[in-house]
Amino acid sequence: MDIIDLAAAGFDEWVRVENHQPGETPGNSWLSATHLVTPAVMDRRITHTHQALLIQRHQGKAGHGHDVAAAPGPVARRVALSATQLGIVARLVVPVVAARSLGHDVNFPRLEDLWFRDVLHAPVPVSVAWQPGPAKIAGSAVERITNAFIAAGLSKIVAWDNLASSVSTSVIMISRCRPDLRQAAIDAATELLILVDPRPGITAGPAFHRRSCCLYYQVSGSRVACCGDCVLA
Repeated sequence: MDIIDLAAAGFDEWVRVENHQPGETPGNSWLSATHLVTPAVMDRRITHTHQALLIQRHQGKAGHGHDVAAAPGPVARRVALSATQLGIVARLVVPVVAARSLGHDVNFPRLEDLWFRDVLHAPVPVSVAWQPGPAKIAGSAVERITNAFIAAGLSKIVAWDNLASSVSTSVIMISRCRPDLRQAAIDAATELLILVDPRPGITAGPAFHRRSCCLYYQVSGSRVACCGDCVLA
């Protein structure tokens, strides 16, 4: 399939990805995304997130821009599990929604179609060997990653809601870079959202609300820190 240059299309580092051809094995510091579901890589990323959340808690910076007082005590590891999975699947979902918003009929990549650089800071560099659609979840990288986090102890409903939230929130990230694509992004994200969260009448974007909380508010202990699409908001 042809290269999809999201950088040339005006997207920032949170949306754009690099490209490799199917079957190509890139060198240098690129790793196969199959590493993302290995216990060692998962544990290292979860531990890094856990430490970052603890710093946010003690500095009072876990309020989504609201003034939230610092909270004492530890942060539950399940919160870091959720935040880590959410960050990874969002990084993989947003480029797919962006590409489909531009009119490219692409599928959710498999782990074997993806490469990444194993850095802990966000956004993680990603490269994609694009596959033509129609999009499906079964066998995709985001399904396998979600199931790996469920096996590691994350609640199934939280994990799948994290994936649904990533699809819906992609509208914000895409329209921030390309306001002219806002409706196209809503349409593309809604089409994909139905695959993850088949509630009747569900729509991506501002109207979307999760069925469960991603647990992030527990970092501060205040519901002021709930995400915009949270069931608790």
